[in-house]
Amino acid sequence: MEEYLAKREKLLKEINDRKFSGLSFTPQEEAANETFKNMLLKEKQQLKGNFFQRYTLQYKQQIEESNCFKVIRQMPKGATLHIHFDTANDVEWFFQNLAYLPTTFYNQSNLRFRYFKNEKVAEPGYVMLSKLRDQHPDKHQFEADIKKRLQITQEEAHDLKADIWQIFEQKIQAMWQLILHKDYFKQYLYRVFQVFFNDGIYRIEARALLHSIFDDDLNPLPLDEEYQVYQEVINRAKKEIHPQFSYATIIQGLKQWNKETIQKYLDESILAKTKYPDFFIGFDLVQQEDANQPLEFYAPVLLKKQQLEQSMGISLPYIFHGGQSLNNFSNTNIIDMILMDTKRIGHGYNLTNHAYLMEYVKENKICIEINPMSCQILRYIHDLRLHPAKLFLNYGIPICINPDDPGFFGVLGVSYDFYTLAIAQEFDLKDLKLCCYYSIKHSLANEEEKQHLMQLWLNNWQEFIAKFTQQYPSVIKE
Repeated sequence: MEEYLAKREKLLKEINDRKFSGLSFTPQEEAANETFKNMLLKEKQQLKGNFFQRYTLQYKQQIEESNCFKVIRQMPKGATLHIHFDTANDVEWFFQNLAYLPTTFYNQSNLRFRYFKNEKVAEPGYVMLSKLRDQHPDKHQFEADIKKRLQITQEEAHDLKADIWQIFEQKIQAMWQLILHKDYFKQYLYRVFQVFFNDGIYRIEARALLHSIFDDDLNPLPLDEEYQVYQEVINRAKKEIHPQFSYATIIQGLKQWNKETIQKYLDESILAKTKYPDFFIGFDLVQQEDANQPLEFYAPVLLKKQQLEQSMGISLPYIFHGGQSLNNFSNTNIIDMILMDTKRIGHGYNLTNHAYLMEYVKENKICIEINPMSCQILRYIHDLRLHPAKLFLNYGIPICINPDDPGFFGVLGVSYDFYTLAIAQEFDLKDLKLCCYYSIKHSLANEEEKQHLMQLWLNNWQEFIAKFTQQYPSVIKE
């Protein structure tokens, strides 16, 4: 028996050494980890099975009262690598700061907002939102009704007959032509920076369309002016939030475009990279995976990128969405994005259905951008306990935890995704630390900035552990 136990102990050590390669843990961290595991398991035992199913965010208040969630809120998390810049902010802030400005107009027929510099130039059907509110007999109900049109509601999440992607895209389109006005967007983006920094995030790499920000006359800004809008907010954040906070853009195109449009857009993206190499860091194609053409269809265009890069002397890596699908036979995007040398995979849920590729992803250190709440809300997984995130992590595939579209899911920051993954799949502090570590290691910051971010995060992590052990000393002593 002693020989068996020795072999068992040796195997467990080998597993942990491989899984946590590159990380070390102090005795204080090991003790804190045992405490957190006990807390997590105790909380999980008190939850009913339906907590993890269909729409976990219906328990948002319960989550926020959880001790484990409060611990995670204090946790330094590194970088957010998967988020869409136009769905990152919360509706409450929008109504407090932008909704009732004299340039905010709303169309009650198509349920869309738009910016107009005055009523004279407003298109038919668009009325100042402040006027519509003042005309309504119940202002509170008026606002509540509009908020429902800007977020995925519990009723929509539970209505399995409805097309959740159609609902989701309608809500996104409702805000595009308002929040991307240059002056609105500056306020919007700065608020995002505040929220995420307060949630332990020091770097954001967000998906965004080129030329999406517009001026008073609704004209898209030229590249240089658009970059200056971002840079103004980034500089303010470095001054007022933290000098090491950083933000960069992964240029996203749309899968609904034809090959010619994507070719032209890719050319523009390469040019943007040559002008602002530390800001434009990657390229992606977004929108519902199964409703659009597969990557193989676009391969003749996408494979030309290497020639463009060589001619311009730069590199704009692919950071593809993929594996966000339930069509296991027909969807082979995972294969194509790997062949096109994607540096990360957004979502990657059905990589498990191409299990022969898991070793390739592991060996080539391709990070999977996990988005647990989004994956559930968009109906790719019914029960969070069945998400493959823990499988990936234990297998040695790097993963990071992200919120995808938090504003439209009714949450702030990334802590809800950290918590739901932790409670559903029993991610302990060591697992979560590894995910945070990967988020910085697999960011596309330059090496010098990455080293500074890593040191900032490690220092804050040790402070976090020290505070945790002070807050829960009795549990540790047990």
